[in-house]
Amino acid sequence: MQKTKNIDLRWGLVALCIVVLTACGGGGGAASVGQTPSTPSGNVNMTGLVEVSSLMKGQVSASWLPASDDATTAAGISYELHMASGVDDFTTTTDTLKFSGNALSAVVNGLTVGQDYAVKLVAVDRNSKRYVSAVKKVTVSVADPVANVAVQTVLSPQVLQTYDSATESLVLAAGVPKPAVNSYIALESGDGYLGKVVSVQTQTDGAYSGDRDQ
Repeated sequence: MQKTKNIDLRWGLVALCIVVLTACGGGGGAASVGQTPSTPSGNVNMTGLVEVSSLMKGQVSASWLPASDDATTAAGISYELHMASGVDDFTTTTDTLKFSGNALSAVVNGLTVGQDYAVKLVAVDRNSKRYVSAVKKVTVSVADPVANVAVQTVLSPQVLQTYDSATESLVLAAGVPKPAVNSYIALESGDGYLGKVVSVQTQTDGAYSGDRDQ
């Protein structure tokens, strides 16, 4: 599935087209993903969190490998997933607990979109000894990804002015096929987002006219 941004387009007789984008696929940008295994302290065979990501609006998913220690085999270990917002690190408590069980993955819903969360995994052996993983960070997605849509690719030579985050605009050259409002474009040298066209404006003698998504 694909992250998207909204886009305004302006077309000109002198090779002018502007694309305006607003993030809608990953917390104002690419969703933060933790991939590097963490190594907790203690007499335990525990990789920690292998993956933490947010690809759906208000949702975070996490996965980990089985843990074991001298007293408990992997089959006897239970897990807790803890999350805290707006911090770099935290102490696990009942207030931060989001999941507990024997599964090797969890999905947490109902989170604040665009919010940064710190995430920790706790492995608990048969004697209730607890092993806490290193922390990983994730930003909660602000919108659901888009799948199965037609996409017009814009090549690098067709871009006269790169994306301007202040005006959320992009200038394209004359002759580029004109996208329709609510269609999607992808930039060859882009940031991994699709652009959803929310307006198309054509320049004639210095004035703009065109269509816009209502």
